[in-house]
Amino acid sequence: MNAAHEGLIAGLSVAAFSATTSVLVRAIGARIPSITLNAWRCTVAGLIFLPLWWMTGGPAPDIHTLAWIGLSVLFSIVLGDTSFFLAIKKIGVSKATPIAKTFPAFAVLLSWVILGETLNSLRLLGVGLAVGGTILMSQRAPGPVADGTRADEREGRSARDHWLGVAIAVGTAIAWALGAVLLKVSLTKADVITVSLFKTVIAGIILWFLSASVDRVPVSKVLLDRTSLLLAGATGVTLAGAALLLVYSVSKVGAGPASVYAGLAPLFAVPAGVLIFKERMSVAAVIGCILAVGGIICVSMG
Repeated sequence: MNAAHEGLIAGLSVAAFSATTSVLVRAIGARIPSITLNAWRCTVAGLIFLPLWWMTGGPAPDIHTLAWIGLSVLFSIVLGDTSFFLAIKKIGVSKATPIAKTFPAFAVLLSWVILGETLNSLRLLGVGLAVGGTILMSQRAPGPVADGTRADEREGRSARDHWLGVAIAVGTAIAWALGAVLLKVSLTKADVITVSLFKTVIAGIILWFLSASVDRVPVSKVLLDRTSLLLAGATGVTLAGAALLLVYSVSKVGAGPASVYAGLAPLFAVPAGVLIFKERMSVAAVIGCILAVGGIICVSMG
């Protein structure tokens, strides 16, 4: 097997890990609040990264690098991942994932504004496709018709939840984009495993503090519930796996193709949401998902 095939398999595995995280979060539902779930996820991933960092002899980052990592964590994990989990619970895997995964398009615009990176025609096309796809995906799928005041009230609540979920998913994309731009700065000062370890450690500390203040879920509640513990642990494994495989894919095929492969998570997540959780997808939403994936490919190749 040559390097191109290895990079392709690793990149698609990143997309599969990301889609698996979406499915796990959907399965967890209200069992574990979003902030607490994210705290467990970062803790498990950190425990995986720690021995890898120790074995590779990675140096501890200086205070300036830690500051950039901390800012990246604030947007990408604390705000981004937590809001992503909320969006999944509001509108499901098949809508939240493709909307949130348009973040490379926002990252291109923010990199142009903040870092002064070039913005060519192919990247602009990608941004347009991603935005257009998001608009199409935000449309509600038709539901069963029911009569009566209570049905109208339920429909009103459903519509509010839908648009709130869409707004949260778009917010997730923007937060992830900001985190990615800030991460570029920190990666110029430390290696990937070091950054990954300290990202999860800093995020875990912040999220456990927020969990104690907002969710107030005792640690024992998750530890003593085998299903909750297994699901929370699995999300940490998918986080660590996706991060490491992305690095491997980049080393084999370069950042551009690896980003394309990793950005194909909706191709795994959307069918999973429809088949496993019986989520409805309108024709417009399916077209929007295809446009969004095309936008990601254009952005990555630009």
